[in-house]
Order: sequence, then C-alpha cells, then structure tokens
Amino acid sequence: MSATAFQRKRREEEAAKLAASKQQEELNELQDDKLEHEEVKEEVKEEVKETPSVQVNFSELTNDQIKGILDAKGIEYKARANKNELLELLQGTV
Repeated sequence: MSATAFQRKRREEEAAKLAASKQQEELNELQDDKLEHEEVKEEVKEEVKETPSVQVNFSELTNDQIKGILDAKGIEYKARANKNELLELLQGTV
C-alpha cells in the first residue's frame, strides 16, 4: 500500500469515527430530551389529578385547549379529529 493510500484510508477511518461519535452524541441528546419530556408529562398528569373539580363548559374551549386536556389525561385522539370527536373523548372521561 502506498503512503498516499495509507493516509487516505486513515483520514476516512477518522472521519467515520467522528461521524459515529457525533451520531452517538445526538442520540444521547434525544434520549435526554425524551426523558425530560416524560418527566414533564408526569408532572402535568399529577397536577391535573390534584386540581380541584371545576364545572367547565367544554364547548367553549378551542380544539387546542381540548387536545391539551386530553394529552394531560393521557387520552389518545386522532390528529385530524374535529371538535365534536374531541369533546366526546373528553366527556367520556369526566
């Protein structure tokens, strides 16, 4: 193997190691973000459980507000669900 080929191979190996290292760092960051998200989600769930009951006219809420409540209660819904579908899900858990 010539010196030039050896140097090229060495550079390629170093580049591959660097890329793998960066991918591992990104993966670690994503895992940390996921754990943080799960912790926040659990905190919100606990706050929802501890919140005293209040009479709410759900039909006055926006879709985003209803989705937020459903998320906090851990209820799944279709991304394209209309307001009536969301209200049915929400009122089924009240």
